[in-house]
Amino acid sequence: MLDVMIVSSPEGSAALVNPLRSLLLKELRQPSSGSSIARKLNLKRQVVNYHVRELEKLGLIEFVEARRAGGMQERIFAAKARSYVIGLEALGELAPKATESESSSSKLTFVANECLSEVAKRPEGTPVFIQDLTIAFRDRDDRIACMQELTNFFVNLQKRYDQSGIGGEWRVIGAAYQKPVKTPKEI
Repeated sequence: MLDVMIVSSPEGSAALVNPLRSLLLKELRQPSSGSSIARKLNLKRQVVNYHVRELEKLGLIEFVEARRAGGMQERIFAAKARSYVIGLEALGELAPKATESESSSSKLTFVANECLSEVAKRPEGTPVFIQDLTIAFRDRDDRIACMQELTNFFVNLQKRYDQSGIGGEWRVIGAAYQKPVKTPKEI
């Protein structure tokens, strides 16, 4: 089972945001049959089996095995991934472009989605380094100074370590953005 699967078709993306289908994907993290899930969730077997077949057609789940259950053949399915991400390809012309300016939200969204796609395709167990922090700047001048320091850091990092060798290519990303203020509804 994949850790993350990028879904790039509009049909697959629609399945991910469908409440019943996303619930079925969650249930199918452990191999099961449509009938078993229907009993567990108190839903009609025919409805669940229909959606299971559709999820299989979309490539989000896979057939595992057939079992005999109560004189009938029961088909067992499993989710292909623990989690799913909608890829920008599913948005077509609405997707952010890589050609936006370096300081645009679209560029950040595009790069973040590329990273998700690359990380999802890497061999299981390949290391990933993540550093995530929040900084509260005293004023605008501190923010500008920090961004300049980050820029210099990345330029120097690349100069020092960017060489051909057996270590392989690594993607290093730095992004900074102002966090949204939470509204009373979100708190």
